[in-house]
Amino acid sequence: MIQPYVPDYRRPFFEQLERRLAAHGIELELLAGRPIGQHASRDDAADLPFVTTMRVLHLCIRGRVLRWRPVQRRVTGADLVVTELASGALDNYVLAVRPSVRMAVWGHGFATLGKPNRLDAALERWLMRRSVRFFAYTPRGRNEALAAGLSAERVTVLNNTIDTTEIQAERDALTDADVRAFATEHGLGDGPVVAFIGALDSSKRIDLLLQLGERLAARIDGFQLVVCGTGDDRDRIVAASAHSAWLRYIGRVDAAGKARLAACCSLLVNPGVVGLLAIDSFALGLPIVTTDWPFHGPEVEYLENGVTAVIARDDPDVFLAAVESLLDEPERLATMRAACAAAAGTYSMVAMVERFADGVLEALAAGVRPGGPAR
Repeated sequence: MIQPYVPDYRRPFFEQLERRLAAHGIELELLAGRPIGQHASRDDAADLPFVTTMRVLHLCIRGRVLRWRPVQRRVTGADLVVTELASGALDNYVLAVRPSVRMAVWGHGFATLGKPNRLDAALERWLMRRSVRFFAYTPRGRNEALAAGLSAERVTVLNNTIDTTEIQAERDALTDADVRAFATEHGLGDGPVVAFIGALDSSKRIDLLLQLGERLAARIDGFQLVVCGTGDDRDRIVAASAHSAWLRYIGRVDAAGKARLAACCSLLVNPGVVGLLAIDSFALGLPIVTTDWPFHGPEVEYLENGVTAVIARDDPDVFLAAVESLLDEPERLATMRAACAAAAGTYSMVAMVERFADGVLEALAAGVRPGGPAR
């Protein structure tokens, strides 16, 4: 498998997948680079014993980042190569036309973090058609693959997720003393508390987040916004917290920190990209209030508007009103929190690993790569 880099949230997936494939006599080697740009500032790169680190050449052309990874010699002799579905990964095209390589791809299957680009979409559809299998993050990705011409037999829907077993264990073990200590440590009062968890960069629309906090603090006595995470915009959050009594910045939080935070706050807010945060919200029993901004991650599909989340119109006033309204209606909030907790078991890491491993076995058994010779 070839990855740009291995973020920490992917560690459990790759560890479990490696064991699962080994049980079938399949060796997994992960080729990965190091994070750059916004990804580097998140400080979340993970190391695994079966990772081979590559030097990656990055080329920026008119704001577009292209990358070349020297994987050609490494993949020689591999029975299957699984790479990201990314039009900017130049080595993908070499793998796609190389007769001796049986290639599969995994990813969204559609544009998420930017406006759709016809050329990118066409290139990704071509890569899917050249692959023995497409591992789609969500059902929408499967639909896009079918529309691109793949047969249903060549598509695996993973239901992309993260491992939340540690969060759930921490919540089960939580005591009142733990919660009080956390609240005291971070200066959390008796007023309503909402939280942001995620990378602090442009994709999260930090301006709108801070605007929300300032306006709600002026309208609701004791209101506080807790921000968790790191990234390019970290210094902005730190600077704002220095002169805003309503803002608390606590950096990156582990499973224990998330469990304690969930016991102290009412809901999650995120005006920007929502993706795997949906899984966190279920594990924490906290609904998300977000907007219908068109650049969410595919996992936003897991959220049900009005049941496990509030997806407001992408307007600052409407977003503000949605948060305020939910805080003002404790019964509705309690019902949504219960719905989130009930959804926690829907998307499991065990199931995702099983689907991926089964897809690998099917790809290995397929024997023919579209446009390529039998193996």
